[in-house]
Amino acid sequence: MVVSDGNDCIMGTAVFPANNWFYPCLGIQQRLEPLSTLKVKGLVIGPLHVTSKDDPSSTRLKEIDQKYGTMENFKNLLEAARKKSIQIVLDITPNYRGEDVWFSQEMKTPESVLLTQIKDAMNFWYEKGVGGIYISGFEEILNPHELLPELNNITVNHSTEGKARVLLISSDPMNDQILNILNDTTSSMLSTSYLLGKGNETDSDLGERVRQQQEIAGGQDKILWAIRPRLGHMASVVKEKLLRVYQLLLFTLPGTPLTLYGDEIGLKDLPGQPSRGTYMQWDNGKNHGFSDSAGREANELNMNTTFKGQEDDKTSLLSLYKRLSELRGKERSLLHGDFTLLYDGAGALAYGRSWDQNERFVTVVNFAPETETEVSITHQNIPEQCSLVWSSNPEREEGSSITVKNLKLAAGEALLLKYPYSA
Repeated sequence: MVVSDGNDCIMGTAVFPANNWFYPCLGIQQRLEPLSTLKVKGLVIGPLHVTSKDDPSSTRLKEIDQKYGTMENFKNLLEAARKKSIQIVLDITPNYRGEDVWFSQEMKTPESVLLTQIKDAMNFWYEKGVGGIYISGFEEILNPHELLPELNNITVNHSTEGKARVLLISSDPMNDQILNILNDTTSSMLSTSYLLGKGNETDSDLGERVRQQQEIAGGQDKILWAIRPRLGHMASVVKEKLLRVYQLLLFTLPGTPLTLYGDEIGLKDLPGQPSRGTYMQWDNGKNHGFSDSAGREANELNMNTTFKGQEDDKTSLLSLYKRLSELRGKERSLLHGDFTLLYDGAGALAYGRSWDQNERFVTVVNFAPETETEVSITHQNIPEQCSLVWSSNPEREEGSSITVKNLKLAAGEALLLKYPYSA
């Protein structure tokens, strides 16, 4: 057990390959098996380092805060994760207890003492065996094009044959300087893109955001797709009827999906608490199986939302997560395929994924939760009839033939279709 109660956590989908990453909290080591069943390949934890809010002088990026565990705990986690083929990525965002993660404006230049400490810490943790480093708030850096190549080089220098390391950064918005670095073929860096922005734009903006991102990001495999900046659980910012829409998008867009821990079961943020204040709920035991230490009081908001409670329910959000993760891991078109925008209309989106001579896929979503819509796909490479892989609408039969021209979608419906390669 490396991380203690209340630590920042996330979950996502991994880059080794770009399949599935997961960011959880405490009790990680004893929960590696259920994470493995989700096909998780990367696990981001932390920040764990010693610091006080808004106090750079107290920040020691190479030391673990005792309330989160010890270095021995951390080494044990690295070894246990390695046996499950899961890479541990460590978040070393400096001022993680404050609003300004870089402490102050004068700390945001490539010559700053803080950034020197970051580079030293990256070398230190890579030598300890972490698979990657995560740092957020790069939109606040004055000249990221001067700093990021150095951090990328540190990551590349620690990569060995069969043991790739990765640098994950969060930047909203992603500027041209960062894009240029991402699109460099020698880069080991990935950067976040968000389906929703800081202001929680309406769902009708989603298609435009996806379209713009695909236009500017040549290195599509370098994108980390997440719901929104500064975390926050999906079920607290997305209407319940659209949860499956967003899960399908995260797993079928090109790049790497990131999932905040608990989003695979629909966990919600607690009212009046920071977005990271909710415990992961594994079961209905003590503290919901999160830890053996004194926990927070039970809350009605997530009372019946547990991992164990959804494991055997084929209609649950967890079952969908597992299925999409497995599908993405074995289908080359979803893992590596080219992206083709097929439809971008008011409240609806459709795109295709194709790779070499492999089976092709089409994602179609209606993110209007109360209104049905019609989507018409008439692309020259898409047949009029496709086979239904999955639909959030239980009235559709999987494996049935779907006509993609004048296709009517129920309110909040998500569809995944496929068709064979044809020379």
